Amino acid sequence: MRKRPRQQRSSFTVEVILEATTQLLGTEGAALTTNGIAETAGVSVGSIYQYFGDKQAIFDELAARHLAAAEAQMVAVLDAHPVEATDWPVVLRAVIAVAVPENSSHGRAHGRLRELASPGVVGDLYAGLADRLIARLVAYLVADGWMPDEAEADLRPMFPALDAQIHQFAGSGLDDDELIARIAAYTERGVAGSALSGRRRRLTRPSWLVACAPRTSGIGARCVAPFRITQHDACAPRTSGIGARCVAPFRITQHVACAPRTHV
Repeated sequence: MRKRPRQQRSSFTVEVILEATTQLLGTEGAALTTNGIAETAGVSVGSIYQYFGDKQAIFDELAARHLAAAEAQMVAVLDAHPVEATDWPVVLRAVIAVAVPENSSHGRAHGRLRELASPGVVGDLYAGLADRLIARLVAYLVADGWMPDEAEADLRPMFPALDAQIHQFAGSGLDDDELIARIAAYTERGVAGSALSGRRRRLTRPSWLVACAPRTSGIGARCVAPFRITQHDACAPRTSGIGARCVAPFRITQHVACAPRTHV
């Protein structure tokens, strides 16, 4: 920003400029103009240039605020979920549960900000945010059995992938609950795939992960994904009877593989 507002009236002017830009980003994208921003905000073009050198400066300020707000919310979630009392899948879903609404309110605008904000400005802010959150999240994987260095190695590619999913799905028309469920399932599956691949060394097998073996029992029995179950005989809906199958991850407390169609 060219200068920071010091008075309440000035702060209000900056806020309406930023809100107007967010609205126009969702409809016009990079084609928006400072004249259009001024008209939408109900301020003069001179008021915009009083605080911002050009529309690029507005994009950068919006992106910086967006990242700061997202980090504050995710840090609050981690603070509320102590490592010693929270399993990795639980904290992952909790983090996603605050990240999705932060983006879905203006999903298209936030997606375009990723393309329009200055890489040299916002890139450093994003990298710092990622480093700080990954440093916190490593502890949850280590508590589940990852070696510390391998936990960070698994989280590094996960973080930008998670960010991309959130921005891709935000604005897709799905409600927040469905977005959270889908993104959490995709992300957890990716980390679970790394755990199962044998390429990562761990102190112990993560407590929430069990691999299912194709055709483990019964006629036509087959597993389609890693599963977590709460009881030794509790699997997915329709786990017994003709056509029974597993359809979703479940938490594991017993060493049992979930096999679809285990009873006929």
